[in-house]
Amino acid sequence: MILPSLKVALQGTRVLPSLCTHEAGLLPARSWTMIAEDFHLVLIQLISLVIDAYILMIIVRAIISWFGMDSRQPVVAFLDRATDPVLNPIRNVIGSMGPIDISPLVAILLLSLLRRAMFGLLAGGLP
Repeated sequence: MILPSLKVALQGTRVLPSLCTHEAGLLPARSWTMIAEDFHLVLIQLISLVIDAYILMIIVRAIISWFGMDSRQPVVAFLDRATDPVLNPIRNVIGSMGPIDISPLVAILLLSLLRRAMFGLLAGGLP
């Protein structure tokens, strides 16, 4: 049984419907709807983390390219292998702009738009 003062304090929150009594005391009992909502939040955070990490790899690769580091170094080779699948098609579409490569900027913009669209879909509609 929920204590009266606790019941008054929890009214209007999501916690009250999720509490149940048990012989050992209060135990959280989550409904499937709440679990699904939490799953969506975790999924959104995971997608955001992956996109942020990929954007960071693109930025680091662009900065490394300014210094002309050897592509045989393990970190540089990893960044090349990880970001080439996104950057090369963008370079093919945009073409060459002389010594300046804007494909990382375009990739970051597209990834940001992708994240926004996915968040909108997961939240129940486009933003």
